[in-house]
Amino acid sequence: MSQQQKQHPQIQDAPSELGSFRAETIQVLDWNIVNKARVDDSVLLDAAKLLNMAAHARESALPHHSNFKVGCALKTNLPAYSPNLSGANSEYLGSFSNATTPIPLVNAQHAEESAVASAIKFDALGRTVSPYGKVYITMSATVTAAPEPSPSCGNCLDTLKGYSQPDTYIVSGTITGNLAVIQHFEDCAPVHFPEILPEWLPDRELRLLQEAKIAAKSGFVPISGDLSGAAVLTSKEIYRGIRRDQADYHCSSALRTAVDHAFCHTDLDINTICYVSKDGLPVGKDRQTIYDVANALQAEDTLRLLLYSTDEDKIYTCSPRELLPFGFGACDIGLESEVQATMSKLREGA
Repeated sequence: MSQQQKQHPQIQDAPSELGSFRAETIQVLDWNIVNKARVDDSVLLDAAKLLNMAAHARESALPHHSNFKVGCALKTNLPAYSPNLSGANSEYLGSFSNATTPIPLVNAQHAEESAVASAIKFDALGRTVSPYGKVYITMSATVTAAPEPSPSCGNCLDTLKGYSQPDTYIVSGTITGNLAVIQHFEDCAPVHFPEILPEWLPDRELRLLQEAKIAAKSGFVPISGDLSGAAVLTSKEIYRGIRRDQADYHCSSALRTAVDHAFCHTDLDINTICYVSKDGLPVGKDRQTIYDVANALQAEDTLRLLLYSTDEDKIYTCSPRELLPFGFGACDIGLESEVQATMSKLREGA
């Protein structure tokens, strides 16, 4: 066993954060890689090379607000590596006023978004190249300085998914001990969940489902035509949420609207969230929203989700952690005291 492996004995015992089974850890180049995807040596070598590229890209990150640097590197089905397939995160601080008060965080570009944009511009990502066919991502690697490796957030999984295949590999690394994990894309964003029959639902959840269906018909979707809806059940009330399209394509989601509706009424004791769409599967950004809320409520494993597919006329159920198995919320990035203080303040003002 190498010295680096000794620094991470928890990997040998397969902690819950990295999976529920014993995973093999292999040293490749400078990295100790937890081989959750059970890939061969050539794929592990690709992963180590991408991790080095991502670590180099991380040095150019500009996280003005969080000071948390992230680098990302991509590999496509084209045969050669390209330095253009990398990116780093940046955070935008701005205000239209001339006030001298601290400027709030406005928005951020994540490292995966930066890498994908660069690959589209410089490396034909998403286009057809003979004789390789359509160019897609075969592997994505991100590097941070977090205590443990963490896969891409839900928003970035959306970005990657548009240019990936089900067998695309997600590699997550940290320069803390040069530890990394490789797994399949679908391990990070599952699409199969247990079905639940309507007659098994209590009356309040049946009403919740009906409210979400009504919301799905009330969306303003002239651009997307995506008739999705959501509803949030608290101990007091049910709050609907609709999708609203915008010309800049930064659309509001039904799930986020429903959650914000409940928060607007300082009704924070959320028990169940119902989502209705054609396939019943929330996109990555919505999965991140759900996980963030559950994380603030300390209910990642207990908050109940009902996912209704209008195409199948079926209801599926899961928890936030099952929806985004390797998700993280504000409480996981050192802000637990701030989150709980905010939640207490909101409840006191209700």
